[in-house]
Amino acid sequence: MPHEHPPMDILSQGSIPADILENALLHETCYIAFRHDNIVGAFILAAVQNKTELVSFGIAAEFKLNLAGQALLMHALGKAKSRGADNMQVGISNAHIDLFTFFQKNGFRISGIEKDYYYDATLSRKSKNGITLRDRLILSISLQHF
Repeated sequence: MPHEHPPMDILSQGSIPADILENALLHETCYIAFRHDNIVGAFILAAVQNKTELVSFGIAAEFKLNLAGQALLMHALGKAKSRGADNMQVGISNAHIDLFTFFQKNGFRISGIEKDYYYDATLSRKSKNGITLRDRLILSISLQHF
């Protein structure tokens, strides 16, 4: 089913700053997964040297981060591999425990922390799970076995 507008509510689940999301939508490909004409999830990939960044990744609330999430992630990993990337990385906020757990269960490891990434005049007061959005955790996975 063609979809004229990207699912912003799904793509912004990882607390990606709006300007970065909008820029990614202008310059990168947004992949949208459907099931019976309903959006299941979406992701955006960006090439950065020999790795691919999963700029945004989200699953519709009714599907959560279970098998649908794993299937979508496997598709993203396959796309990154087909682009010639050796690694994939994703950045998530320090407060997104569910995404942190999901990516770790699927083979991602912590490869860096961008301190105060979310800490500015607009985001400094936002929180999730009772935790203030502040740092960006970088998780990476090798694409050697995909």
